[in-house]
Amino acid sequence: MRKSRQSGETAGPATSRRARLQAAFAREEQAGLTFVLYARFLVLAILLVWAITTTRIEYAKVYAVILCAFAVLGALPLVLRHFGLSGLKVMAVFFTIDVILLTYILMVPGSMFPSTLTPQFNLQLPNFLYLCLFVVGMAISYSPMLVLWTGMVAIIAWSLGMLWIISLPDSLAFSYAQLLDPERFSAEERVTITSSRLFVSMSHWYNRVLFLALLTAVIAVAVWRSRRLLQGQIASEAARISLTRYFSPKMAERLSAGEATLEAVDRRQIAVLFVDIVGFTDISERIGAQRVIALLRSYHRRLANVVFAHKGTIDKYIGDALMANFGTPEQGPHDAGNALRCAFAMMKEMAAWNHKRAERGAEQIKIGIGLHYGVVVTGNIGSDNHLEYAVLGDTVNVASRLERLTRSLDSPLVVSDALV
Repeated sequence: MRKSRQSGETAGPATSRRARLQAAFAREEQAGLTFVLYARFLVLAILLVWAITTTRIEYAKVYAVILCAFAVLGALPLVLRHFGLSGLKVMAVFFTIDVILLTYILMVPGSMFPSTLTPQFNLQLPNFLYLCLFVVGMAISYSPMLVLWTGMVAIIAWSLGMLWIISLPDSLAFSYAQLLDPERFSAEERVTITSSRLFVSMSHWYNRVLFLALLTAVIAVAVWRSRRLLQGQIASEAARISLTRYFSPKMAERLSAGEATLEAVDRRQIAVLFVDIVGFTDISERIGAQRVIALLRSYHRRLANVVFAHKGTIDKYIGDALMANFGTPEQGPHDAGNALRCAFAMMKEMAAWNHKRAERGAEQIKIGIGLHYGVVVTGNIGSDNHLEYAVLGDTVNVASRLERLTRSLDSPLVVSDALV
């Protein structure tokens, strides 16, 4: 009993499709990492212009050195990529260095130029926002793991800096809950402590760590969600492209959109068409392997277009043979008529093709077509790793035998009474 494989998946093609999807997504992820680096250069250039135009020249020079250092750190991954060193792990290492260096600059007064500020007072400035901005920028990488890693490193680096400042002997480290305790501090003492350059707010530390953790989590979830959507789009597009091998573009769109389905097991009446090249074995022996493949590609492409133009479905290609049916995945009142019109159109298409081949001295191609109409069973068979959408029944066998009769009857087309 003959059967067809409509948009079915074998272990090999399925694995190949998964590999292609993973490769496509890896390319998108790599492009995101590259975009992060180039976006970094743009931000550094903007900060350099800002420093030059808003600060004194001696300070601007220091800013320029620091910004150039960050630019070099950003350029190193691009250089290492040429030596085969790339990916999330490499980027994670450099972003860790970035966070540590940035935290040091933001927390330690005098790290860029001499300053009379105390480390404690430096915490009262809005420097923390630059660290948050750095974490937010990781969203461009399109990697939730890189976002989480960067956020975690930022939290640890900032907390270690806080612990160092708190450990200084002159630090006045209190939470607001402690300061507001009337048994510990009077109102005058609270004003004196909070206005001191040595005051370190423990509450600010807790809130900033919590804020950075929540910010990291939200960005990571947003990036993860975007990745899922992109994966879905890539998979949907791959499935649609796969379906166009068997169905007309319009039907492929409906199947990929879920408006039609191949899942239901059904018994129905359809038209089945078989067509192949007469004397193909002799032709293939004469023209050589490469020309055989080129011939089959052109031949199958022309016939597939004819099938799709007449609302047919390609079941499978078997060497030079093609099996199509009219009535799956959806039946219509004109399935038999569409099949017959398709057969006539195939003969017309082959006549036009042979005319072109004759002009260049190529061998003429003769085809035989068999058509039958009858009851078949349709549905998915096989296992999860080897799934086939099958069209089963004696109708398929009869159509195949009618196609073989074209040789003995010396006719390009043999049609059953049932289809007529």
